[in-house]
Amino acid sequence: MRESQARRLYWRASRLEQRGDYAAARATFERVLHSGESQGPHAGLALGRMLLVRGDLDGARTAFERTLGYSGAPPGPEPGEGNWTFKAAFGLEAVLEHQGDRSGARVARERAH
Repeated sequence: MRESQARRLYWRASRLEQRGDYAAARATFERVLHSGESQGPHAGLALGRMLLVRGDLDGARTAFERTLGYSGAPPGPEPGEGNWTFKAAFGLEAVLEHQGDRSGARVARERAH
């Protein structure tokens, strides 16, 4: 998949989510997430957020973990790659807290700092 195609698919997935077509949005976000392109982490964050809000904790956890797998960059609140790493780590922490995995949540929290 080319970068431009990944970008178009990301925005298509966002529109599908806004329209309430969550199954199609999920499939499209997942396609971008697994593409290996630079839009992948953004799709992973959007997918994780969408699934967390809809109560799919296992799906959200997978999306955030996959997003974290995109980078070896140190997390932090600065712009760029570290920013999505920071957000994915906090998303994963929220999921793990909801799942009752306190030690996993602690590890995710530490990864975000």
